[in-house]
Amino acid sequence: MRHQSSSGAGRRSRGGVAAAALVGMVLAGGTVVSPAWADQSPADGSVTTRMSADQPQPLLGYDFSALATGDKEAKNTVSGSSFGPARILDADGQPTGAVKADDALLFDGSTYVKLPDDILSGRASATVSIRVRNDRFNASGPWTYLWSLGGTGQQAVGSWTASTHTSLYTSITSKANGEGETYLPASKNLPDDRFSTLTATIDGKNNMVRLYINGLQVAEGKATVNPAAFGDHHHNVIGQSRYPGIGDALFHGAVQSFAVYPQALNADQIVATLPPEDLGDLIDQQATSLAVPAAVDGDFNLPVSTTVASVGWTSSAPGTVSVNAATGRAHVVPGKRDVPVTLTARLQANKVSRSSRDAKAIQQDYRLIVRGTSKDGQNAYSRVSVHDPSVVKAGGRYYIFGSHRAWARSTDLKHWEPFTNNLSRDYQRILDPIWKAWPKQSSNLDVTGNMWAPEVYYNATMKKWCMYLSLNGGGFPFQKSVIVLLTADDIEGDWSLVGPVVYSGFQKSNVAATDVPKVLGPNADLSRYASLTDTGINAIDACVKDDGQGGLWMSFGSWFGGIWMIRLDPNTGLRDYSTTYPTQANQSDAYYGHKLAGGFGNSGEGTALVHRGDWWYLMLSYGGLGQTGGYQMREFRSRSITGPYLDQNGKPAVYGRAMNDLDANRGLRIDSSFAQPGQDQVLTSQGGNALLIDDNRVFNVYHTRFVRAEGNLEEHQVRVKQMVQTADGWLVMTPFEYRDSVGRVSSSQVVGDYQVVVHDPVRYYAGSGLSSPAIYRSVSVSLLAGGRLGGQVKGSWTATGGDLTIKVDSADPGTLLHGVYRAKLGRQLDEQGHPVVFFSGLGGDVFTEAGADVSKAAGAAAIWGSRPLTDAKVQKDANVDSGHAAVPAANSTPAPAGRSGKGNKGGKAGRLPLTGSALSTPVVAASAALVLGLGALVFTAIRRARG
Repeated sequence: MRHQSSSGAGRRSRGGVAAAALVGMVLAGGTVVSPAWADQSPADGSVTTRMSADQPQPLLGYDFSALATGDKEAKNTVSGSSFGPARILDADGQPTGAVKADDALLFDGSTYVKLPDDILSGRASATVSIRVRNDRFNASGPWTYLWSLGGTGQQAVGSWTASTHTSLYTSITSKANGEGETYLPASKNLPDDRFSTLTATIDGKNNMVRLYINGLQVAEGKATVNPAAFGDHHHNVIGQSRYPGIGDALFHGAVQSFAVYPQALNADQIVATLPPEDLGDLIDQQATSLAVPAAVDGDFNLPVSTTVASVGWTSSAPGTVSVNAATGRAHVVPGKRDVPVTLTARLQANKVSRSSRDAKAIQQDYRLIVRGTSKDGQNAYSRVSVHDPSVVKAGGRYYIFGSHRAWARSTDLKHWEPFTNNLSRDYQRILDPIWKAWPKQSSNLDVTGNMWAPEVYYNATMKKWCMYLSLNGGGFPFQKSVIVLLTADDIEGDWSLVGPVVYSGFQKSNVAATDVPKVLGPNADLSRYASLTDTGINAIDACVKDDGQGGLWMSFGSWFGGIWMIRLDPNTGLRDYSTTYPTQANQSDAYYGHKLAGGFGNSGEGTALVHRGDWWYLMLSYGGLGQTGGYQMREFRSRSITGPYLDQNGKPAVYGRAMNDLDANRGLRIDSSFAQPGQDQVLTSQGGNALLIDDNRVFNVYHTRFVRAEGNLEEHQVRVKQMVQTADGWLVMTPFEYRDSVGRVSSSQVVGDYQVVVHDPVRYYAGSGLSSPAIYRSVSVSLLAGGRLGGQVKGSWTATGGDLTIKVDSADPGTLLHGVYRAKLGRQLDEQGHPVVFFSGLGGDVFTEAGADVSKAAGAAAIWGSRPLTDAKVQKDANVDSGHAAVPAANSTPAPAGRSGKGNKGGKAGRLPLTGSALSTPVVAASAALVLGLGALVFTAIRRARG
């Protein structure tokens, strides 16, 4: 299932967005329409249920919108039903009067609804439908439940429940306290700013469970039981915990209606239950998820219908892309250069129902790139596959070292060639002593696939090249790994093992085999290391840096207990045992040192550190490393190498609770999946990066996978991009792969029509190839003469020297642009070899969700834009006019040179379990689970698969 981000401002699906004025799913006269299963037909005005002949009849139904304030119960409005009323109770279980809000029963944490007994007694199949508005309270704090049917969780009798705590999920079990339960998370949560219809079904024929929000399926999975197996049916409630009396909170929100059906409704039947505004939302969701490629170079097909609507198409450039209205076949006429084209879909409900008659048409813009025929950039690069590359420069060459003994070198950062050394050939003999002494386990016998993320650093004190190599042992719940030091006189080898630097996965029975007693003392309390959401970590992914004040530091860690940092002894390259650290929860640890980021099982690994000006920059890779796992680079900064590190919105890199951090604007996302003119391929899962300073330039070296629906989905290659520093001190990426150094721009080059990309921090590619709505399709932003904005935005801009400020007052829906952005101006070649003017920076106020452990963020995110530079004279002037502003960079840190120990020191390493076609089934399965938002539990599964 494709990942979909939560609804809300700035979180709409990306292939363009429905025009806000056309959402228009309103109720006649502005009043609340009764549920679809209710009909206001009796002469006395009472509500009874009358379904069409082909629509199933509910077992019971309650229209809470019809309640009067103070009513203590709601009538069952299903004609002929034997079930009685639903009673409104206070927290002590005593009858209380209804409190109404927005024509709904208000749940403020002091009341719940007791439903009749035996609703699902003897029933293997069922559907539960509730129209509800969620509340932000349910996202954090005490656990809450939306509804629960069956018995209480404390008894081994079984129950089926739905909850919006942290994220939406449903679970079902026939045992006690969640034992043996099927836990099924949804790909999105219920919104807290409007009512939605949540539908849960279970089919007793195969025990398949599904969740729908406004008719859109958001979860699917097979349970081990169904309600017929429950041993009790007396705890049927809305708003109370399935575990009453243990301290859980009551649900916060509002409910308009609730119904239970005696069978599993199919998708069409669910749609028939939706009120007009929810049907409109479904059409809107389908409009944003049509199969439209982000980039094309030939004819392609477009859909002409969805499950509930017909689709018509128009083209902004019919001479380039024309569409056959009857068949949806799109004919493409490419030019020499890339051309952006907008295709507009018009969706009209085609289902015959009360809701579809009220639903208005919805329009949706899809922006795609028609690839040009120019091949000017075809031979600019020689590619290699190196996962988790660390990067250094020595003797006029650049070297990258990656997981699984993948090494490569280059003279220009563009043409790479693999090479080997003694560690490539004789690794088992070299590493055998430490492998057998610690990481090797019965479940992980061979070191071959467990040599991860080497960090290579020149130690001027030792006059040695130092490699900090991760030996992954894996295991659960103890990640039994170690980072070891190897040294060489020449960067190309030979390498010799020195010894271990830091361990993970130790416990009382084996801690004597580590240096932990030396650091903590004998008989130390090790309990905090037993939990992978506390201080239990995986000791991998080293990054080694000199702080410029005589201190040598190593950061390390991956997911689980977070990212940590200890001081090294420059004389040995090993741990500095004279430096001690206090043990303070979520801040520092006596063994692992300073806590830099992550924790509580949240994703984040592969630290990259670099110092520029007054700032230390920390970059991490979030998500699962597979093609659809959401791997992405996030950035934080600090005045001190040991932290604390904060992001662009002032939020900490250290987490305060478990969450799915792929759904949060936490850390500046510096790259994403996008389609823009001049781009060779649409990329995904960029990460495992390293940072290199060379000739006062910052380079980001990372691995990437590719957006494709067939072939080798897990193929990965190295990419290099130059970074620039904004006026407010953030490192941001240039729009195109490095081909030549960033150049200067003049004031005459700034004005023009740009294609802009927003790096959305709450969506990621999770499949469907080039049609994925998670691919951001570049939007048109014009910097007009006189300082106004045009294209798909309105506002103003100013430029001083090489710095650009853009103020977006309004923008077309779906652009994800609003607020003030500050960027750096520059010039580079695109990936087809054509010169472009670009800006790259950050800002805005769109993405305000920063995680359940912090308050809402200011909403800033990274953006860039580019436009063709076609005037040869202007290009020449830009190179020679000393009055033109340069893109400034801070002073570089002095570094050694030469292969013999005198090369420029560079970057860091990243991570990888298995790469390419060798990606294991557990990793694929875990990555798929991540799409469903399993949070820390799934993250643990992914890390286990790596072991």
